Amino acid sequence: MIVARARGFAAAALSVAVLALGPGFLASGAAQSPPAAGGPITFDLGRPDIWDLLPLGQPFTELATEGLVNLACGTAGGPPSLPLSGWWDYSKCPPDDETGLHEIYFEYENINLYIGLAHYETNATTFTVVAGDFPAVVSALFTDDGFLGGLRIVTDNDVADGERSRAYTLLYYLLSFFPGATFDCVDEDPEEGQTPVGPAFVKSRCVAMTADTAYSLEADFFRRAGEAGFNQRVPDRQIRTEGQFWSQTRLEQIFVGTIPDREARAAELAAFVPIPDPVAVRAMDCPGCDLRGANLARANLAGANLAGANLAGAIFHEANLAGANLSGADLTGANLNRAILVSTDLTGANLAGALLYGARLSGVMAEGADFRLTKMQTADFTSARLSGANLTQADLSGATLNGADLHGADLRGVGIIAARAQRANFEGALLDDAILYQTAFTGAVFVDAIMNRVDLRSANLQNADFTNAILTGSAFWGVIVSGINLTGANLEGVTDLPRTALPAD
Repeated sequence: MIVARARGFAAAALSVAVLALGPGFLASGAAQSPPAAGGPITFDLGRPDIWDLLPLGQPFTELATEGLVNLACGTAGGPPSLPLSGWWDYSKCPPDDETGLHEIYFEYENINLYIGLAHYETNATTFTVVAGDFPAVVSALFTDDGFLGGLRIVTDNDVADGERSRAYTLLYYLLSFFPGATFDCVDEDPEEGQTPVGPAFVKSRCVAMTADTAYSLEADFFRRAGEAGFNQRVPDRQIRTEGQFWSQTRLEQIFVGTIPDREARAAELAAFVPIPDPVAVRAMDCPGCDLRGANLARANLAGANLAGANLAGAIFHEANLAGANLSGADLTGANLNRAILVSTDLTGANLAGALLYGARLSGVMAEGADFRLTKMQTADFTSARLSGANLTQADLSGATLNGADLHGADLRGVGIIAARAQRANFEGALLDDAILYQTAFTGAVFVDAIMNRVDLRSANLQNADFTNAILTGSAFWGVIVSGINLTGANLEGVTDLPRTALPAD
């Protein structure tokens, strides 16, 4: 899963957008050397790991579950397809063409990652990695009768070019990672259209066999037909291209041993019935109940009734709360990062100090809600109803507020940086000391808004309406002002406002 790199905002340091991506492709193209020979390789085990599922041959009922999340049918190293409730759903996935096994894609638990992103404490782009820091698509492979038949690792192609360019080097680590496995490797010749990246061409195919496991390990690093290091349309200018190369490592680890008492154990697996989470069951219809600190991460609570409930400090990370009734609920300090709150009723709810990084709140009803000091970076508030809400000192950097209704809201000291708020309604809102840097306010309404000392630098104010707004001491350097309406606005002490924006005398 890929996460935009996030950076903090402050009034004195607003020179970068919060959605800046990671480094570009390492253009040298030089081959990287394998690690030096020595003792066993160890990796940071402070996070979940695909190897937690070992040994192969186990029934799904005995597999590790903690920290392995977002299960779905796999696509042989591609994106996930059908979402699954647990390992027991393996039969919903069609047999893999290559192995005949049922592939379940999963990710590593990312709750702490997103807490870190919300507090600007990390710039990680993914949390599902192998060998310490290689972003990867990982999956478990199951037999028809429910035993773990294999593991698959494919380096993730949906990452920044710099990370992708070194993906093939994972081969060198994996060659010496498995005790008792000695790999035989062949370096294949280029096929038609395949060319080196700089001096490097890698097309390695390796296999190994132990008493109960067969290994297949492949690594590629080359340019495919049509890819080049420099723009071929203007060869005389030597304009370097970005991302035009193929770099990947792929591992399949398949069980070939014998499963003891297989027939009897398979019969037990066929009779397995999953037990629903009792807390999630209770939360579906629990108005006014006390669920402080409850862990409801990824729970499906669509349409739940939690009106007036005490949910302070509860964990709703990646939970589905679409259409739920949370009116008047206490969500202070709750973790709602990446939660689905589409058309949810948050009227009068208290979310002070909550985390809503990347949450989906389009169409949310949150009139009069308390969002003080909330972390809502990259959240989607499209067409949200936030009139009269308290958003003082909230962080909405990178958020989407297109068409949102914030009339009469308290947004003093808010940070809306590198965001989108086209056609949003801020009529009569309080925005003193707000940081609105580099945000698109095309067609937004600020009629009668109080906006003392607001930082609007590099904002797009095209066709925005500031009629009778108070803008004393606000900064307008680099703004786009075509069609702006400043009729009756108080512009005392305003700096850098283009003359073309000033209303006629």
